[in-house]
Amino acid sequence: MKKVLFYTFLCVALVGGMLTSCESEQSPMTDNTKLWPAFSYNEESGEVKYGYINSKGEWAIQPIYDVVGTFSNGVAPVAIYNEETDELVYSYIDKNGNQKGAFAYANHHYCGLAVASYDGDIYGFVDASADFKISPMYEDVDDFSDDLARYNDETADGYGFINKKGEVEISAMKLAMYDGIGDFSEELARVRIDDKYGFINKKAEQVIPLTYDYVSRFSDGLATYEMGSKCGFINKKGEMEIPAMYDDVYYFFEDGLAPVEMNGKWGFINKKGDMKIQPMFDDAYSFCEGMALVEINDKIGFIDTKGDLIIPAIYDDVLYSEYFHNGLIAVCTETETSATYSYINKKGETIWSLTIKYGSDEETLSVRSKKNDSKKAFLDKKLTNHYMAGSLRK
Repeated sequence: MKKVLFYTFLCVALVGGMLTSCESEQSPMTDNTKLWPAFSYNEESGEVKYGYINSKGEWAIQPIYDVVGTFSNGVAPVAIYNEETDELVYSYIDKNGNQKGAFAYANHHYCGLAVASYDGDIYGFVDASADFKISPMYEDVDDFSDDLARYNDETADGYGFINKKGEVEISAMKLAMYDGIGDFSEELARVRIDDKYGFINKKAEQVIPLTYDYVSRFSDGLATYEMGSKCGFINKKGEMEIPAMYDDVYYFFEDGLAPVEMNGKWGFINKKGDMKIQPMFDDAYSFCEGMALVEINDKIGFIDTKGDLIIPAIYDDVLYSEYFHNGLIAVCTETETSATYSYINKKGETIWSLTIKYGSDEETLSVRSKKNDSKKAFLDKKLTNHYMAGSLRK
């Protein structure tokens, strides 16, 4: 079954992988603030700095940061590297660049709250004012999803869920029988025992039996499932909505269409299982803001809901997400000697662009200095500790 690929903007500078509001596994409630992360590059030092551009491609917030994230709940997480401590200092900024708080770690807001930590070891949740609404007390806690957050209860050696008041909604004891527990989405959460998947509700009741080889989170009322080597869709009653007849599938998000793979090519079906866009693409992602990423001959382009190729397949990669966000998406084209990073709109027009030439001793798409390498190691450690706990991914 298709798993989400997370591309990062020059690999180092995005909080939490920079997921947009149409991302499938877990997404910040990305708001309508029309500012997008972009970067500047010093050819002499190799230093990369990040800020935010507006819809005209102009700097709205100057590139002074070492880590940036998208806006959610009216603020964006950013960080500046402290050379003396060799650590990142996180904070939140509003659309005018006004700074709030100071943390050892701060993430995007999900359901109005964001994971943050003063020391990088114990985590709590802050609001848009950067004030703790749930005091730091967790060594291992995930972002809120469907108004519940999964946490690791070391005393019970398992995972439970808290609500937005910090109260235990589902105790780890009630979930002790499961090998894996996913976040809630549309009132249901994936669970696993011995490589078989099903779903529980918010009362910890098993409402869909653990009979599937794999399941996704619910999205737009349906979840993907895998039985043997084929994939299909079930509804929230556990009923087969679309038979397992596809080699691979992806999620329904917008416009009532989902990507499916048959015989090595991807097309799109509706919720009745009718093939609305014939399988012709080497890869495809779900629709968001009326556009879907497709891959043709190792190049990336974008189609509309009719299947028309609106933006030609001329790009080598997308930078932080496979989805348009507030009308723009970041893409990359590369040659043997350079890489060009751009924001384009839904007409394929370039709004902002920066080309970086490779040095003889630089690896492809690597433009960071030693200082940036040390920051990457620090950031990766934080993200690994925070995001991978209890993961249901294969």
